[in-house]
Amino acid sequence: MFFLVLNYIVTYKGGPMVSHNLAFLGLGPDPIVEIENWVEEGQKSADPYYNAFTLATVDKDGKPDCRVVLLKGIENGKLLFFTNYESKKGQDLSANNNVCVNFFWPRLNRQIRIHGYCEKISAEKSDDYFQTRPRGSQVNANISPQSHSIPGRSFLEQRAKKFAQDYEGKKIPCPPFWGGHAITVEQVEFWLADEFRLHSRVVYSLENNSWSKHWLAP
Repeated sequence: MFFLVLNYIVTYKGGPMVSHNLAFLGLGPDPIVEIENWVEEGQKSADPYYNAFTLATVDKDGKPDCRVVLLKGIENGKLLFFTNYESKKGQDLSANNNVCVNFFWPRLNRQIRIHGYCEKISAEKSDDYFQTRPRGSQVNANISPQSHSIPGRSFLEQRAKKFAQDYEGKKIPCPPFWGGHAITVEQVEFWLADEFRLHSRVVYSLENNSWSKHWLAP
């Protein structure tokens, strides 16, 4: 039953079929521009999680892990997301900053796979973004020991309540253990579904500071 549900999702019920042509699906020379275009089209499709992507990491022992995070911008060709640096993902990235990213928009029958590496952004930029977040999110970023064991839900609720009371009427600081990462893109694959799994796959690779692209068999 589970297989049948998955099969339904990827057999082109989510959106209109797109003509596949020899112009590399209309993709231009810069894959970063195309990533921005596809994310924007995901937003126009009314997908509430159009900017969500799966982030895969590897820890110090070589064991993989993955989770869904939110894209918060693309600056200077780099993908930005924010997290607790002491979380599991933060520890993984400190040990090995190579990452793989996957966007998927089922309504558009589209997917993007990205390989690259992660670096922390400046504390100033992290604070600039932090101050735009809802106040409740600011509180919770300060009080949650992300990925670490806790006694229970009430532990978080009590800490959040006390912290909010302590900072009532005050600016909430960005905690030093929280901030942004920027992903430098080294390879990008654009995937577009077609009937009977004859999907289109176009991959860009960064070579000598220049992008090359070619087709991949589905």
